[in-house]
Amino acid sequence: MSSVAFIIKGSIRHIQGIRTRIREAAGERIDVTMHQTTRAGEAILLSERAIRDGANYVIAVGGDGMINEVVNGYMNAPEEIRNKVSLGVFSSGKGNDYVKSLRVSGDLTELFALIKQDTTKLADLGLVEFIGLDGEETKRYFSNITDVGLAGYVTKNIDLNGVFINGFLTYQKAILQAFLTYKHIKVRLESAELNWEGSILSLIMAKGKFFGSGLCIAPHANIDDGKLGLVIIGNISLWDYLMNLGRVKKGIKLDHPEASYHTIGDCKITPLEGECPIDMDGEFIGFAPMKVRVISGAVRFLAP
Repeated sequence: MSSVAFIIKGSIRHIQGIRTRIREAAGERIDVTMHQTTRAGEAILLSERAIRDGANYVIAVGGDGMINEVVNGYMNAPEEIRNKVSLGVFSSGKGNDYVKSLRVSGDLTELFALIKQDTTKLADLGLVEFIGLDGEETKRYFSNITDVGLAGYVTKNIDLNGVFINGFLTYQKAILQAFLTYKHIKVRLESAELNWEGSILSLIMAKGKFFGSGLCIAPHANIDDGKLGLVIIGNISLWDYLMNLGRVKKGIKLDHPEASYHTIGDCKITPLEGECPIDMDGEFIGFAPMKVRVISGAVRFLAP
């Protein structure tokens, strides 16, 4: 009998209804346990514990931030144990972007069908070394996207002000408000494929294609190619941003002299002036300088 551990974000709505739906969808042939978070970061501990306790599948119930925590718990578990485990997603939160790159719906019917058939695919992770919120050097894995510049500024302010972002329109409102106070940051990027220096609106390192509740910001990124999809957005104005928003939603690359797209391996980003906050999978995690490394085929996800 398969053992499936669901790690549920405690702040999502209608939790009791979600727990009931999981039980009903699982039936009697699947051993289900459910663990509910009570604070930020707890899913890292809960998912690692579930893996050590023998779960065959660990499912993130929430959005991209929840997937990020489950992925980090997975990577904290011993390699010989975690290699026997697959991760999955039941989308029920803000920012459900990574599932689009996995090409799964994120619903329970598909999820249990994938479990019953043990249908999985290997995906890369990014590993970032950076300065944490306590001022100390630390590291963290990401599955979807990490970036510096405007998105880092937005998520930093969201965390400080306790604002809840839910959906595309709310996220765009936060972006537009940030334009009023954001100052472009000058950074240096170093990699084997590209060395670049300049002022940025945003510098994005992507494994998945989407962020910001449906923006296809990195259409050239792939979750399993061993590379980073790099997007450099330089001195772009609020007007340029608004005029190009529709193109980005459709996955069309920006046709602008201040925007460029690259495919690179490991890289280093150094701020040359000012504070440089980092956004990772929709959460504010700390500050650059940062090093980003790709871990090829690091995790197995339930996906067709």
